[in-house]
Amino acid sequence: MRKLTKQHKQNISKAMRGKMPKYIPNNKGIVRSEKNKKKISNTLKKKGIKPPVARMENHHWWRGGISFEEYTVNWNETLKRSIRERDKYTCQLCLDQQSDNAFDVHHIDYDKKNCNPINLIPLCESCHSKTNYNRDFWETILKMYVFSRKWS
Repeated sequence: MRKLTKQHKQNISKAMRGKMPKYIPNNKGIVRSEKNKKKISNTLKKKGIKPPVARMENHHWWRGGISFEEYTVNWNETLKRSIRERDKYTCQLCLDQQSDNAFDVHHIDYDKKNCNPINLIPLCESCHSKTNYNRDFWETILKMYVFSRKWS
């Protein structure tokens, strides 16, 4: 990081007076009273700045609360072990071999209630995290994989 002269800092300060910086620290960990929160919110509204929305359903990844659904009774360690064993303890995307940490067992259709072995595949942690974004794409890819495996 380059060092700024005292004059340069003063020029920046003068230019920024009355303007909101683009980066505003989130001040996590600061305990504020409800009165103080309301005051900050009103000030931001007057300046035309929308306060951050903490509601989950407003997030672009929100899928209606499906992550809070419970798994079926069939979803247990025996089932997961049999799926890993069936696929020879190999991640079905990157083909890495399982070592000390057991691979995750992934629901291809993202339905926790569908524990049909055809719908389940083992994935390493890295590949499993990839499949949580762009779900339609990964569901299509993984269904094609299962279909090709079924006929080979």
